[in-house]
Amino acid sequence: MKEKINKYKNRLINKANVLIEEIQREKEEFKKKYPETHVNPEGYVLKENLATYCAEIEAIKSFKQMIENMDPQSFSSVEEFKNRVLEELNKMYSNYTRLRAGLRIMIECIKSTFV
Repeated sequence: MKEKINKYKNRLINKANVLIEEIQREKEEFKKKYPETHVNPEGYVLKENLATYCAEIEAIKSFKQMIENMDPQSFSSVEEFKNRVLEELNKMYSNYTRLRAGLRIMIECIKSTFV
């Protein structure tokens, strides 16, 4: 059972890494194309959107760190581990408004992850 939990934990960490890479690519693409679609190449919209991308990345990194700190040995089943992860994410979601979108992404990811 511990091996299954560890595999699930590693799958979640890997998904978090992929999501961080995707958001980073989107951020770079947005930054690259911004001057083509906006008059002011260093405007407020650019800065606000880049800050949002960064906040999303930080949310996913926080999730990843939380998962890395969880000990598979302390759970008796994969379902218990999954429920604990969702419980912690929901706490983060309630307390950190600026990170809500990133956290919602992770919550939905975990709900749809098959063990």
